[in-house]
Amino acid sequence: MANPSHQANIATRASRTIGFALICFFILTAASFVRANTCSSSEPPASAGNTKAPARPEPRPSPTPINLGKQPLSKADLDKVMKWIAVQVSADRLPFCWKKSVTRKAEATLTECPSGTEKDGQLCYPTCEAGYKGLGPACWHTCPTGFTDIGGHCQKPAAYGRGAGYVIWDEQKCKNENPGGCEKNGALWYKKCKANFHAVGANICSPDCPTGWEDTGTGCTKPRYGRTAGTAMGCKEGLEKSGAVCYKPCANPNMTGVGPVCWDKCPTHMPVECAAGCAKSKGECVNKVVDQIKAVVSAALSLASLGGGSGAKHLDELTDTLDAVTDLTSHMDGKIPIPVRPEGESVTGLAGSPLRPASDLSEKILYYAELFSDDFETLTTPEVASKIDSEFSEGAAKQIKKEWAVRHLLYTLELNGFKAAKDLMWLVSFGDPTGLSGVAEAFTNPKCSSNMEFPEVEELP
Repeated sequence: MANPSHQANIATRASRTIGFALICFFILTAASFVRANTCSSSEPPASAGNTKAPARPEPRPSPTPINLGKQPLSKADLDKVMKWIAVQVSADRLPFCWKKSVTRKAEATLTECPSGTEKDGQLCYPTCEAGYKGLGPACWHTCPTGFTDIGGHCQKPAAYGRGAGYVIWDEQKCKNENPGGCEKNGALWYKKCKANFHAVGANICSPDCPTGWEDTGTGCTKPRYGRTAGTAMGCKEGLEKSGAVCYKPCANPNMTGVGPVCWDKCPTHMPVECAAGCAKSKGECVNKVVDQIKAVVSAALSLASLGGGSGAKHLDELTDTLDAVTDLTSHMDGKIPIPVRPEGESVTGLAGSPLRPASDLSEKILYYAELFSDDFETLTTPEVASKIDSEFSEGAAKQIKKEWAVRHLLYTLELNGFKAAKDLMWLVSFGDPTGLSGVAEAFTNPKCSSNMEFPEVEELP
């Protein structure tokens, strides 16, 4: 018969073994539950002790940076150069321009008549010949001494009587008493009238009218002649007339004064006056191109206009790339992410899944910029290309040409209604979205004075 104490020991060991097995079962079950939930989570499982961590998902490829190259100028200096290029290109490509204007102060009303004329009322007339006096548009002869001027006539001095006369048989008596002589009138003799008088009736002597003047009895009709309808009065020396007011001449000799405003004279490349602007031809002005700015600017900025007639080497390829950029932009308009990039650094992190479309778009724009810069002289002007080459190192000049290409493309997109154009500048330009405003101003509000000085800028080391 078994020993009771021995049997008790066996029972105790069995219960411990069963309890230990149950504890292990529950631990293993809990660990399996944790692993299952961990694998379904986006967070990696934490390892405990020597327990092997579950396998992680395959990592995504590292982002490919968008390399813009070396920044040639500070943002502020780059914007200055871009604006200068825009002014030169718009002057060359657009069919019209707005005159620059400045105001000037009115100095006086019209008070002076030019040399050789005289003032009468509010008009100036040619000075009358000697012996004549002006009255309005006519010159009237002045009256002889002793006559009274009564406008178109000269009133005679007083007439005088020459007595009762002598009877017909007293002729000799008349002559003896009047050394100046006698003359017969009717049945009587009268002494002759004194010099410059003549007989009127029997015994009255009336003053003579000057030779050639009409005698009206009591007066003489003045001779006269016309002296034009007159002209408006002018200004004092040193002032110029505009309307009915005198102004100081425009300080700038390349400006013309019209009333209180000095306007640019039309340049040789825009010779036709067109209200407040200038045009290349009368047709452009008649067609009111200024009321169709968007269409005109779009045409001027088009690649066909810029390079079609000048033999651009990459015109077809540029056009295809622009079409591809436009298509991509139309699908993501307003949805382009804006990564932050310190000045001078390339944008990174664009090749990941959320930014892949922006990366594709940026690469196409930069390819467009590369092609455009190679055709820069043709697609801008030879003068602009020469200036950029002479002012900067070869590398900086290349980057500036590419920057202009990018802004040209983005402004074209913006002009066609794509809201994302400004956002794209964060991805493909050393500038920022405000940089498009200088380009826009030069094309939508082109000034006739395109002789803008090249800005003072400093190339970055």
